[in-house]
Amino acid sequence: MVIDRFLCLLLFSTVVQARDLPAVVLRDLMGRQGSFPSFVTPGPVIVNFWATYCEPCRKEIPELRELARQKAVTVRFISVDSASRENLVRVQAKEQGIELLTLLDRYNNVLKLLKIQDGLPVTLLIHRGKIVYSATGYDGSSTAKLKQAICTHLNAC
Repeated sequence: MVIDRFLCLLLFSTVVQARDLPAVVLRDLMGRQGSFPSFVTPGPVIVNFWATYCEPCRKEIPELRELARQKAVTVRFISVDSASRENLVRVQAKEQGIELLTLLDRYNNVLKLLKIQDGLPVTLLIHRGKIVYSATGYDGSSTAKLKQAICTHLNAC
């Protein structure tokens, strides 16, 4: 658990290289299944990977919801918690008002296939079926950096 919390606190530089989306099957909290691309295309969409044990993740969620509202961009939240924590995911998603926007990736398959394994939270900006922005970690400037990426890639300043 200490290692998990440490990984949540790390902040890594962003990667701006268009990448394809892995075709991993995910499930939402209502039980509907679909491939990762089917949940996030055509976009633009902000995708945030989080976990119940990650305090920075919980801090970032309201900021992302507000930014998505301001910029008229869809937002999806993907929990990477194990199956044994699904009830806690449901509780925290409801508390954050994201239960209808939350998907489950119990084995962290999306991030593994994208070769992003440096900690949480992870935020992606997807446009036209491609990842155009990626950031790992959270600090006071994370939302501003994402806002700049939206301006740059979506021409929505």
